[in-house]
Amino acid sequence: MWGSRAGRRTGVMVLVAAAVVLSACGSSSKESAPSPKPAGAQENAVTSGAVCYGWPNGTTDAQPCAVGLKGPGGGRVFYDAGSVQPWGRFLEVAPQAWGGKLVSCDSCGAATGVPKKTSDLDTDVFYPCRTDSDLLVLPGEAGDTPGAIGDGRRNTELLLQTPECVNGTKSAVTAAAGYRGLGLADWYLPSEDELRALCLYTGRNAIGGFGAFAYLSSTTNPSKNNKTDFRQVDFSNTNCAGTGNIKSTIDEWLRSYQSQAVRPIRAFS
Repeated sequence: MWGSRAGRRTGVMVLVAAAVVLSACGSSSKESAPSPKPAGAQENAVTSGAVCYGWPNGTTDAQPCAVGLKGPGGGRVFYDAGSVQPWGRFLEVAPQAWGGKLVSCDSCGAATGVPKKTSDLDTDVFYPCRTDSDLLVLPGEAGDTPGAIGDGRRNTELLLQTPECVNGTKSAVTAAAGYRGLGLADWYLPSEDELRALCLYTGRNAIGGFGAFAYLSSTTNPSKNNKTDFRQVDFSNTNCAGTGNIKSTIDEWLRSYQSQAVRPIRAFS
């Protein structure tokens, strides 16, 4: 009897121990399971800071970023997506003298006290990738880059991988990417829709330097003759849309060897 009772007791103890082990294993497995990746994960967002200041000279009045304020890179915030996107939330545009020198610009609109000068054309002109007369064929993704808001940074990175864009004289791509506003190295040539948002921004005169000429974007498409064309936005149209559809009124095709104005922007969240 005693031996049988002891056997039963031992069996119960084994079963209890096994249950504890199984319970612990189940709990551990549940806790260590990777959580699903949220939609729109901020892998590509630039997060160099979301503190802004009064425009143009604010340095101590730190405040939450909003359109019209001075951004972390020293430019003016001209676009707010309303919430954090994969590319960030805000867009800021480089200030009037971003190129290091200013040239006269009779067509440049300017607020009171802002001179009618620009760095966007420099003393020469900016070319998308190179200055020779042959039409250019850019390979792969660089030859067909998208135009939505948030695409300009990636477009610029792709274009910088092509020798034609990096080695070109007065390359618009390298000029925009080479700007170092407040020491930040994440400036880029804007996409077509980013340029459109800048053109539509009513505070452009306060920034200064925007003339009535076409601005170059980083959005490209292969043309009918298999060459690469760049998109541009015509800032001479004061309301950027006229009375018709924006896309049909301010966008034109631009061959890779032609020159246009450039203004860098950056994204942050």
